Amino acid sequence: MKRLTAPILGSALVVLLGARPALAGKAACGKAYTQAQVQRNAGKLREAKKSLVVCAQKSCPGFINSECAKWLNDVESTLPTIVVAASDEKGNDLTDVSVSSDGQQLAAKLGGMALELDPGKHTLRFEHAGAEPVEKKVLIREGQKARVIKIQFGSTKKPAAGQPKPGSGSASVDTSGGGFSKTIAYVLGGVGIVGLGSFAYFGLTGSSQKSDLLNHCKDNVCDLPQDQIDSKRSSVKTKFLIADVSLGVGIVSLGLATYFFLKPDHSSEAAKDSARLRFDVAPTQGGSYATVSGQF
Repeated sequence: MKRLTAPILGSALVVLLGARPALAGKAACGKAYTQAQVQRNAGKLREAKKSLVVCAQKSCPGFINSECAKWLNDVESTLPTIVVAASDEKGNDLTDVSVSSDGQQLAAKLGGMALELDPGKHTLRFEHAGAEPVEKKVLIREGQKARVIKIQFGSTKKPAAGQPKPGSGSASVDTSGGGFSKTIAYVLGGVGIVGLGSFAYFGLTGSSQKSDLLNHCKDNVCDLPQDQIDSKRSSVKTKFLIADVSLGVGIVSLGLATYFFLKPDHSSEAAKDSARLRFDVAPTQGGSYATVSGQF
């Protein structure tokens, strides 16, 4: 029995000693004592409270322990607190809401408990998964306790209406909701001019390369290696295809530019009836085609 008693008592003593908070040394007491006064005078009551908890321990020298304990009581009585009440768009209470003040997190979730906040102006930010964050500017006064901050989140985030899907391969001009500005005509006119310029460049370049190829091949006999002949033919086809697509873009863009330039501006009611215009260009075996759909 005696062999078992000593280890058991020793283990219990170690557990009890380990459970006690670490006692502050004289240096730590003095540092916390000085910091607490500076922090308190600066209005940083939350930091002052942490420092006072250290220097108010009984292990600190008598006068430090006494004054820190008194100041701690004063700080706790004047330190403001807020209680956040968050709800969704239907008014249902929410708990999975993070709260931060001036970029520093106060709480990862809400549990109905009061949150300490230094007196002064603050920008509170509230975040809830699936909803737009909410920010609120507040002036917190010294001594305020359990001030209720009510926050209501809007509907769940959704993609913007009319957002094109990736890889759609089509361009669109939205003419709804504001009248037909001459700016649209100028933009389309610029696209048309660029398209015709591209048609002229690639058409002439392709024709020049085709003529050069014909000079090397007469009566189905070519004086160049077959790989060079195939490369030149491929280059000519590519340039002619680009020229055809550019011509389609240029003609359709200039046509639309003329339409919008000559068409008078509509009232807001008439603009609401205008449809979304779709402009598609696609290459074909013999060239390309362009389509425009919508209401004019």
